[in-house]
Amino acid sequence: MNEKALLFGESKSLVGVVTDPEPGAGPGHRPGVIILNAGALHRVGPNRLHVRLARALAEAGFVVLRFDLSGIGDSRRRDGSESFARSAVQEGQQAMDFLSESRGIERFMLFGICSGADNGLQVAYRDLRVVGAVLIDGYNLPSLGRLLHFYRSRLLSARSWGRFLIGRSQTWSLFRSMASARKADRGAESAEETILPTRLELLALLRSIADRGVDLLLVYTGASPAYYNYRKLLHRSLRSWPSRERVRVEHFEDSDHLFTLLCNQRRLVDLVTAWAARVGPAP
Repeated sequence: MNEKALLFGESKSLVGVVTDPEPGAGPGHRPGVIILNAGALHRVGPNRLHVRLARALAEAGFVVLRFDLSGIGDSRRRDGSESFARSAVQEGQQAMDFLSESRGIERFMLFGICSGADNGLQVAYRDLRVVGAVLIDGYNLPSLGRLLHFYRSRLLSARSWGRFLIGRSQTWSLFRSMASARKADRGAESAEETILPTRLELLALLRSIADRGVDLLLVYTGASPAYYNYRKLLHRSLRSWPSRERVRVEHFEDSDHLFTLLCNQRRLVDLVTAWAARVGPAP
């Protein structure tokens, strides 16, 4: 494989690394893979996971671009008043534009963890070039049920109650995010401007993408709140979708959110590489 650092985007302010396969590695005409930032982490990903994944995919014949969104890692801060949610979608599309112009690739798969999954979902919804997406621990929608599920082990802890009473508990942050989400639901003009979609909007986004023929790999880790949301929101609805065969769900029960253990990293890389190989061949 060959790796090259580069600048791209409208103002050449986005920093990325493209990993090219060796000639003849895997069948031709495979989609390009775009790896998005996991939260505010550098493009190497949590515990260098993105690097390992990019190299494994390149060995299987995929061209992979992992890059930093504006203001993250080595990429310059963006100019203007564009919201982060909107600019993240635009920059994901600019990454695809770059591979189209430089490698002649017209179909793409996306990979994202946490906010990278959220951004990947929005890009997939808005760009018809996307044919597959790996979304890990995506949208963490606040709800009272999720709150009770996540903190059930702390309800009998005196230390946890003490932190709650002095305002230092994470529970207060969750309450604030729930209030913000309700306010956004009332005041947002469209899902594009909403930081967190409503439960119905999230279902509609996922179903519209799957119905369009996009393959989705949804991965959840441990006791992730996102996994609770999947079981309470998506699992039942998914069974009635005509496009349900497009959606694969995997639960890494013994993995943390950052895939700290190498065994879990290897398992994820193997899963994504095998899944991409089935999605990848040109129709």
